[in-house]
Amino acid sequence: MVFCNREEHSMLRAREAVEQLSAAICLIANFETSSIFIVGSSDQMKDILLVTYV
Repeated sequence: MVFCNREEHSMLRAREAVEQLSAAICLIANFETSSIFIVGSSDQMKDILLVTYV
């Protein structure tokens, strides 16, 4: 599990961390089968975050 706040830079850092971990252990994270929970944001912001960082 990876946790971050709802700010864009936090989500970007979380994705970068997953990608770095994937490279270090030679496994590929499958973002298509992963779940993302965004709490405390407007629906518009959720849509922007999902399109940008997923």
